[in-house]
Amino acid sequence: TSPGRAFLSTLAKGRGVSNATFDHRWLEGHYRLALEIHPMLEYTRYRVVAGLTPQSEALDGITEVQCVSRQEITELHRFFGGWLRCVINLARVLWDTAGYLDNRRGRCWIATQFYLITPSEP
Repeated sequence: TSPGRAFLSTLAKGRGVSNATFDHRWLEGHYRLALEIHPMLEYTRYRVVAGLTPQSEALDGITEVQCVSRQEITELHRFFGGWLRCVINLARVLWDTAGYLDNRRGRCWIATQFYLITPSEP
């Protein structure tokens, strides 16, 4: 639906993490955990292959998580599976991402998403 709410984040590989390990952990492993925990409508991942200029910040990935409401993103208990599971799920995500990301270099934003052209159904 348009407009929607999106959680955007940039990802940077952890020190010493190979491209193959990063791709496997993020694309094959973490997404299953994210689908289990977060109230997502869509989950889009972009693998950054190069910066546009030599001054571009070194990034390895960008995620876009679309949710119905801003509260599903900003209220931790909602984003991490409800009051009873929030702390455990947050710990699971931090433990998982610590194995392949440098969480200190990542950045996060909340955005409003507008479809200017509605994607056609296959």
